[in-house]
Amino acid sequence: MVKDLTRLGRKIENVIIIDNSANSYYFQPENALPSLSWIKDRADYELKDMVPFLKKLAEPQVKDVRQFLSKVVDVTQGSKTPIFNRKKAGQLIKLMDDPSCPLHQGAYKAADKPSLKQEIARAQEEAYLRSLEAQESREK
Repeated sequence: MVKDLTRLGRKIENVIIIDNSANSYYFQPENALPSLSWIKDRADYELKDMVPFLKKLAEPQVKDVRQFLSKVVDVTQGSKTPIFNRKKAGQLIKLMDDPSCPLHQGAYKAADKPSLKQEIARAQEEAYLRSLEAQESREK
């Protein structure tokens, strides 16, 4: 079943759909946080793993959830099934908590086309994430 999020009557930049079927969010894939199928799987904790990330997206300084959702979704090898990446979400939460990161400089606002300023901010963010990953690997 395809779900049209515009029918909710809310600002689309504030809406997230969590679903295990890509068909469900066909109209607004940029608003999707994909999940794995969980039917009768008592060992499934994926939604619980998403909670810290979802709480961070609910903070008032987040102007457009779509900018962040795309950073924590991966496509699995050998298929085109999108999945939630818990590790990337954790890194993004750290990034959002750091006042020196580019996200706090107003670079992430809804826009149809990214501006040069947004592209530079994304590059800075990626460099920052790489430095966090390097730091984590040195600590291990």
